[in-house]
Amino acid sequence: MSKEIGIEYPRTLLLENLVGVSLKSLEPAVIQAAALAVNRHIRASGGKPVGPLVQSVRTVMDREGAPLREARLLRQSKTALSADGMVVSIPEVLLEKCVLARFRGSPSDIDVVYSKVSVFAYENSIELDGTAHLVFVELGDDRIVMDFFASSIGAS
Repeated sequence: MSKEIGIEYPRTLLLENLVGVSLKSLEPAVIQAAALAVNRHIRASGGKPVGPLVQSVRTVMDREGAPLREARLLRQSKTALSADGMVVSIPEVLLEKCVLARFRGSPSDIDVVYSKVSVFAYENSIELDGTAHLVFVELGDDRIVMDFFASSIGAS
């Protein structure tokens, strides 16, 4: 299986009419259940899911200064929908001046993308803000295609 990570900068990410849920963990079973919940909410609210699944990850520091990841699973709807219970509604996400990494490979190798983006940002004096959006273009059991958008300081 070929492995490839292509990098581009600057890139823009625009997502509209998002519906999402917070993820308690990044385990595949949790993500799958969240994806079903988001799609179910969109359909039950009269919407239509469009585009790929998007995982939003933000690194923050806890009270002791240790890094903590906050994650949400998002999906775009053809129309704007309201929030309900644990489901959030986000009208728009616009990120400019992002580092984009196109990843083709095994889902178990996603951490390599974080490393490649960090090294690229370091070599090009780009300050990242700790937020990333993983757009799952193709999902398979042993192979994925993913666009990884890392937001930089000063991005919209």
